[in-house]
Amino acid sequence: MLEDRFSANIIIRGDSVIIKGVPEEVDAIEKIIKEMIFVINTSGRLNPADVETIIELTLEGKEIVSDNEFDNIILYTKKDVIKAKTPNQVKYAEVVKKNDICFAIGPAGTGKTYLAVAFAIAAFKKGIVKKIVLARPAVEAGESLGFLPGDFKEKIDPYLRPLYDALQDMLPIDQLKGYIEKGSN
Repeated sequence: MLEDRFSANIIIRGDSVIIKGVPEEVDAIEKIIKEMIFVINTSGRLNPADVETIIELTLEGKEIVSDNEFDNIILYTKKDVIKAKTPNQVKYAEVVKKNDICFAIGPAGTGKTYLAVAFAIAAFKKGIVKKIVLARPAVEAGESLGFLPGDFKEKIDPYLRPLYDALQDMLPIDQLKGYIEKGSN
């Protein structure tokens, strides 16, 4: 459909797309492809009518998602996309993308853990990592963990609860249970 609409040459090699043509057309086709990727990753499907709508909107100068927003997307889920929203989250995302290890400190509720889990799942889905290791500091409040009732799992679960909650938001529960049982994460 893109080749029918534009005179540019579009070559697909694996997951790479090479566009050769007039700069204005190349830019338009690049935006259309980004929009198509966004739609398929958020809805799970892309039909010819969707492609036609995306082409028309792009040619009219309208966008479903801006280049800036597209760059901030960390993970696509069945329900929605997970992306850096605040300026500090955008800085955090940039640091995570550039470094193997990143430490984030700050007030509760700012998205540090949630975005970290999203990055981990994105890397797992892309095959960059084969296993996700859940780790969090266990800050004791009064008594040491050894004196708390229950087995080791019962003592540690409250500390890992935010990680489990984020995982459940981002992966279907059956898939998550399967990964945990297989030891994939």
